[in-house]
Amino acid sequence: MSQTKRSGFTLIELLVVIAIIAILAAILFPVFARAREQARAASCVSNMKQVILAELMYAQDYDETFAASRQLDISNGAGDCTPGSKIGWKGLTQPYIKNWQVYRCPSNPNNIYKSDDASPFTDWQNNNQEPRYSRLNAPISYARNGRIFGAGPTNPPTRMASIDRPATTMQILESLWDCADLGDWVATNGQNGTTNACQWGTGFFQHQGATQGGNATQPNGGQGNWAFNDGHVKSKKHAGILTPFDQNGWGLPARIADEVPGGAPSAERILSGLCILYK
Repeated sequence: MSQTKRSGFTLIELLVVIAIIAILAAILFPVFARAREQARAASCVSNMKQVILAELMYAQDYDETFAASRQLDISNGAGDCTPGSKIGWKGLTQPYIKNWQVYRCPSNPNNIYKSDDASPFTDWQNNNQEPRYSRLNAPISYARNGRIFGAGPTNPPTRMASIDRPATTMQILESLWDCADLGDWVATNGQNGTTNACQWGTGFFQHQGATQGGNATQPNGGQGNWAFNDGHVKSKKHAGILTPFDQNGWGLPARIADEVPGGAPSAERILSGLCILYK
């Protein structure tokens, strides 16, 4: 009796192959995702480098004075953090870059939205009596160090000579908000009256260890990119920007003993109140 030669696979063999493919996919897909994110993070670093160099070029051209975070209010009372409401540091430094896309971090989930910074006017209206402002707003991705560069239209901008430690004092950070500046208070609980900061404090964007939710990212101990006043860019955790205390990136007093009444809190105090999400 002749035997018929079997062709093809049995059901069990097919299931084994499918299971192997599924296991390999489960292993490799996260690796590919991390690789893509690392590439995007590198692009963000490159963009931040161009932005901080534009800041330094602006300062050199304007008697060692940095661009104001909010130089002019064009919102008719809409307030800060309203898209297109201010002529600020991004619009003032844009002529040195000539590309709005440099102000966009590819990883940032909010980069499709506009920040509060509009570009300066390009012509005049009403018989050349009023400036006409461009609505080509800068996208959300980067913000200023609000501890040092938080001045509004009524305050003088920051001078280079006022920054004691340019190589360790941060100027530009990664942000999920449309505000021109952010401060350490966004990530602290109970500091300066911000008792609910841990609930609304999701302003800082972090590249690793973050889970996306809605139009924002909930940080969870990941790395953020920070641009410093000497022109270099470095990746650090939020807690790392506060240490060592005497070289903290915010330009704060080092320790609680160094605080003065009515002045800024120390890096030591801020770190003790830092939300667990940012450590």
